[in-house]
Amino acid sequence: MTFIENFFETINQGIKYNREHKQELKEKVNKNKVRGFVGMLFMSVFFSFFLLMSFYMRTAFDNVINWYIFIGVCIIFLSVAVYSMIYYLVLIIKDHSKK
Repeated sequence: MTFIENFFETINQGIKYNREHKQELKEKVNKNKVRGFVGMLFMSVFFSFFLLMSFYMRTAFDNVINWYIFIGVCIIFLSVAVYSMIYYLVLIIKDHSKK
């Protein structure tokens, strides 16, 4: 078999597996949605803590630019965590509204 034939055969086997184990895969996806939401919740709490602590530890930085960089990185990670948390929450709500 050539590479292309092998590639398409692997895809076909994956499609057959998905059709046969559809319910199991749905349950796994639902667990992953909840895990993703909880993980992003912890991540947002973690970076909120770092952001708050940076205001108390302002004098620990060598200069003000490093402090601004640290705050910027915390805000970026915090916004990504909150956005992902909202995304997972919407997915969970959509899934429960279908039932």
